Amino acid sequence: MVKKFEDRIIEERKKLVSTVQELRSRIKESPYGPKTKALLEKWLEYDSIGEVGFGLFRCPPIIERGSRATVVDADGKEYLDLLSGFSVNNLGHCNEEIIEAIKDQSQKLLQK
Repeated sequence: MVKKFEDRIIEERKKLVSTVQELRSRIKESPYGPKTKALLEKWLEYDSIGEVGFGLFRCPPIIERGSRATVVDADGKEYLDLLSGFSVNNLGHCNEEIIEAIKDQSQKLLQK
């Protein structure tokens, strides 16, 4: 028997619902190092479990810093940022021209 579209939608939505216990299991099984795992555990204490990170990734990395197209997690593991357009447009992380423009402008006029 063919399911109605509405029934399929309800089934798919149920798959998106996570519990803290499930997310803790994902963290434990993740390939990340101890610092990243500890920060993810802390995240579960203070942030919504419906936050976008666990929606985009089975277990999101905790990014500590970035330079151009490379980001580095809390344990020092480097990644090529293939989502940079999602949050920093196509300018890259810590683009020196942009940093200099911000520094220059901040010395001319800042809202207090």
